[in-house]
Amino acid sequence: MATVKAQPAKAGATATFSDDDEQDSVTEPTPEELAAYREYVRNNASPQAQALVAQGAAPVSADTQTLIEQMQAQIASLMSERGVPADPVEAASKNLWEHVNARSNAMPHVEFKELKDELSKDNPDPEVINLLVADLPQHPELAYLAQLARDHHKAVLKAGK
Repeated sequence: MATVKAQPAKAGATATFSDDDEQDSVTEPTPEELAAYREYVRNNASPQAQALVAQGAAPVSADTQTLIEQMQAQIASLMSERGVPADPVEAASKNLWEHVNARSNAMPHVEFKELKDELSKDNPDPEVINLLVADLPQHPELAYLAQLARDHHKAVLKAGK
């Protein structure tokens, strides 16, 4: 993470700070806003804040939409590095597939073939998945698969697929 030193503000200036090709758009206050801020600090702020303002410190406002977009891009990048698909339906399918695969390895006496075959399709049918999960034996270690199947079904419905 980059370190940025504060410098006295120039009224109306726009500063862009870069950190690993990510840009933050920060707009400094207009002369009127700066004067109002300094007056407020002189009358209401702590001695430390008054000292900072006397040295030229000024508030800045961030472009929140740009910051949100940067955070979303960063989250998508981290998720991609971890192998989590950006598409919610793909993510739900992958999550369910990984849990079904793990349970089938841990419980070889339970038949998962039909469920695994359905999950292996390009567009698995969520209703069929729900039925196949409901057909699994009633076992405490398998109970959560029903919730994962519902999560998958919900992701498909929200995506309109």
